[in-house]
Amino acid sequence: MKRDLWVFAFAAVFIFGCFGCGNEGEKCSPACQPGLVCYCYGENCQYECHYPCDWDWQCPVQRPFCKLIGDGKVNGYDGICVPGDGTNEVSKLCNPGERISCYTGMAGVCALGERRCLANGSDFGPCEPLSSGGSEICGDRIDNNCDGRPDENCVCQPGETVLCLTGLFGACSVGQARCLSDGSGFGFCVSQVQPSVEICNDGLDNDCDGHVDNGCHCVVGQTQACLTGLSGACALGSQVCLPDHSFGPCIPESAPSAEVCDGLDNNCDGQVDEGLLNACGTCGPVPAEICDALDNDCDGTVDEGCECVAGSSRPCGTDLGECTTGTQTCVNGF
Repeated sequence: MKRDLWVFAFAAVFIFGCFGCGNEGEKCSPACQPGLVCYCYGENCQYECHYPCDWDWQCPVQRPFCKLIGDGKVNGYDGICVPGDGTNEVSKLCNPGERISCYTGMAGVCALGERRCLANGSDFGPCEPLSSGGSEICGDRIDNNCDGRPDENCVCQPGETVLCLTGLFGACSVGQARCLSDGSGFGFCVSQVQPSVEICNDGLDNDCDGHVDNGCHCVVGQTQACLTGLSGACALGSQVCLPDHSFGPCIPESAPSAEVCDGLDNNCDGQVDEGLLNACGTCGPVPAEICDALDNDCDGTVDEGCECVAGSSRPCGTDLGECTTGTQTCVNGF
């Protein structure tokens, strides 16, 4: 049980990208305006409203520089917008000595690390492991020496499996190690999840690159085409990027209108030209019947009123005496 709790405690950090004291909207008073996030920093965890960002171009003029906080730490973004003097020498971002949790990319007990605020408070330093590892301890089912194998060269039951940390990021961080067939120890920790396309706004690092929801943010005011989920003329729409750098709802480009017989679903009810089609299932008047062996007027009768099929022929005349037989061709049904 203790081992499983250890693994899941680490996994919570790796998969969801939760670092430090996090961001909690109810902690800011008054509440943050749209586009801002409530984020805490400093030793006393002071909550303030900030613009979230991944890049400088996402920041407003008054706070033009995006400074790194931690992967996915601010509502899926990597940083907050901060002021500066135009030279990227920005105001203090953190308190010297402040620490935030991070993932080192190493396996086992070396996986969890921390970043320390630099002496000038301008940023956090690199991720340093909390443990440098040590000799493998048999029986604890933990990768003590950070080589990717828990309890290697220790006795185990062939086929037995244990949870472990792979050294990969995000959804790929938790894996499984299996006891070797000769019972001489566990094999390498293998991820049970393969990297996948990043899914926006789910708070996970789906592609296992160490960033949560990367590539999901837009430029305020940007528009993109979208599908509304409605039918017919209302199916196509557009979305506008909101101040929080996410796309808003898909608004139809066309509103429902009275149905006209034109092969389109004008009133967006999922039906095309309902109540307006003629007996033949087309728009306009019913076609006139012509003598062609077809039911042109769709009344269930073929060539009604015709004596013959247009273009057909039959013998005629007599071959008595000086006469010879001939051929009579049907013209317009007669």
